[in-house]
Amino acid sequence: MLGSLFPDVPMLALTATATRQRKKEIALSLGMHNHVLIESNPDRPNIFFESKKQSDQGKSRIQSILEPLINELKTKWLDFPLTIIYANLVTISECYHIASKMLGPLQYEPHGACPNASNRMFTQFHAEYPEHERERIVTELVAGTSKLRILFVTVAFGIGIDVKNIRRVIHIGVPHTMEEFFQEAGRCGRDGLRASSTVYYNNNDISSRHKISEAMVDYVSSGGCKRDKLLTYFGHCVPRANYVPAHLCCDVHAKSCDCDECFVDATSEMLHRVTCSDDQKRDASSSNSEQVTTQLNSEKKELLRERLIEFRQTLHGSGRTCVGSISLCTGFSMQLLEEIVDNANDFKSIEDL
Repeated sequence: MLGSLFPDVPMLALTATATRQRKKEIALSLGMHNHVLIESNPDRPNIFFESKKQSDQGKSRIQSILEPLINELKTKWLDFPLTIIYANLVTISECYHIASKMLGPLQYEPHGACPNASNRMFTQFHAEYPEHERERIVTELVAGTSKLRILFVTVAFGIGIDVKNIRRVIHIGVPHTMEEFFQEAGRCGRDGLRASSTVYYNNNDISSRHKISEAMVDYVSSGGCKRDKLLTYFGHCVPRANYVPAHLCCDVHAKSCDCDECFVDATSEMLHRVTCSDDQKRDASSSNSEQVTTQLNSEKKELLRERLIEFRQTLHGSGRTCVGSISLCTGFSMQLLEEIVDNANDFKSIEDL
């Protein structure tokens, strides 16, 4: 107990993520009496938190997660947001194999480059990986000279690694404790720009045999604000003023956010997700086209009309300066609204709308 051995020597103890109880235990173990606790809210307002439940197991599970990421990588290439994928050693090895198979010779930068590790767009990072490779990976990432866009990592990619521009942290499976999760999720967005933390889980991941803490099981699988669960665990509360509009907070708030941006996104999604009726499916004998005509039925048109009317009402007020009628000051007349509904079947994108 250092405090007892050196009672007249000032002492400073530091910790990044600890609960109130854990802080008391640290002070007690160090023999710190009448100490002053200085703490700040660990909230990271630029990180969006979400969890996604899966039914898949094994390779099919990994495939469903990686396919959209690899397709995005093919499109954006060096502009692909730097992404860290945490999993156990077996899973990240499988991820590496699947990514290599999906990309083939396209996995190197520039295209046609020598097929060696320094040119590959993705890599593994774990305790058994060659030390010189781990050092090279970290050095290039910190310096901003790395070609890597996706890293499949274990907990070995942890404390002491400070890469500013990680945009996404993805967990395949559930971390055992909230402390472990918050440390790993906190690797993204260290430059203060928008970032996201996503946990993919299934029923097997949260079964009792994996000894996942109750706090983590609750975080990924139950309702309620994820940021609130995180900060409450560490003895803090959510500064709600930082999350206007609400969809910046977490997936729970994103589903209920009614801001203008979310309204437009929801309307666009509704137009894209309408299912075609049987008599409107493509006729292979009359056309080689792969396009399928989509139609909004009367019920969906009425829903669209109601949403547009609700949106139109928000334009008069809510901080906007409006003189005269809504139609006069915004140009969003009821006639225009009805034209949108009548022509909804012709909209294929948000730009059309």
